[in-house]
Amino acid sequence: MCSTKTTGNMVFDDTARMLAVSWVRFEGFTKKEAARRLACHRLTVKGWVSAYIASGEWWPDPVLRNRHADNVIYDSHFLRAVIADILSDP
Repeated sequence: MCSTKTTGNMVFDDTARMLAVSWVRFEGFTKKEAARRLACHRLTVKGWVSAYIASGEWWPDPVLRNRHADNVIYDSHFLRAVIADILSDP
């Protein structure tokens, strides 16, 4: 159901997400109980349930919810790199 990366973080597959969301949304479990059953943090389950409510999918496309793109215009390192690239080869 899950695998361990070298960093020690757990990676859960779509079955784990489906179980957690089903338990919380349709079977009346608390997020804490669902997290305990899957040996993950309650906030992980909260995120899965929130993503399901927002998208209707067990594992929504991360590109659709990528908020980093909204903030990239404020990243000064990125802007300098883009300007340097444009100026180097107009």
